[in-house]
Amino acid sequence: MMWTAIQLLTCVTIVLAVVFLVGKRIGQRRFIKMQEEMKALEKAFNQLLEQMELVSGHNLQVLDNKTQELRELLNVADKKCLYATDLMKEVDDMKRRLQNQNRTADVSASPPAVSELKLRRELQDQMDAANGRMESIDSHIRKLEQEQEELFQQILSLKKSSLAIERAMQDRPATFDSCHPAGEPACAAPLADDIADQPAPRVEVPPAPENPTLDSSAVITRIRHRERPAIANLDPLQAEIIHQVLDLCDQGVSIPQIARQMKMSKTEIELMIKFYDMRKAV
Repeated sequence: MMWTAIQLLTCVTIVLAVVFLVGKRIGQRRFIKMQEEMKALEKAFNQLLEQMELVSGHNLQVLDNKTQELRELLNVADKKCLYATDLMKEVDDMKRRLQNQNRTADVSASPPAVSELKLRRELQDQMDAANGRMESIDSHIRKLEQEQEELFQQILSLKKSSLAIERAMQDRPATFDSCHPAGEPACAAPLADDIADQPAPRVEVPPAPENPTLDSSAVITRIRHRERPAIANLDPLQAEIIHQVLDLCDQGVSIPQIARQMKMSKTEIELMIKFYDMRKAV
């Protein structure tokens, strides 16, 4: 009877040891797999940050170029205004001369000479030419003002996109630093099966008044179905322009055709499409 009890105790001890070793091995494998997944996520996030830094630098360079173009256009507009002022002075002088000649002609009451008629025709031709040049200058100035307003709108949109990228770079989540080595206590991170069901990290930007805040289920649905993310910090006109560009790109229209149709540069169209692809990849 004693020998049977010893044998049973030995069998139970061996079974418990085998179960403990098997459980330990399974736990180690799951922990190693979870660490590998976290490293892959960290690598992908670092690559995304590098791409965002490149886009931000490119946006700043485009902003500098647009600012330089705006300065040149302002200088040209100033020169045109000075030229128009000089033309106005010349027209006023011509009017005074013509009025003086008319007064002298009325006082003399003599038939106009051929030279006087010729002079009047020349003055009239010069006045017509000056008026035509003034109208062309006015139209050119209005065109420059429209281009100036468009450049201001583009500069504001580029500033907003660069600010959003900088905020996303500053708000890097601290999820990757929460795990410890195998010798230390395990972290409280979710398992690999739960990680696949969680929403991917996204850039947190304050939403515009027109776009309400989305809950987590809506964000997960948009990420799974690859829908377009909400465009924040933009007025409705700029958001409509971006949606039109993306719709044309989805329809298969080439970038030069989109640029001609939307009256924008190819660089801006490429930046919009690239930034949308990056946000969709996140």
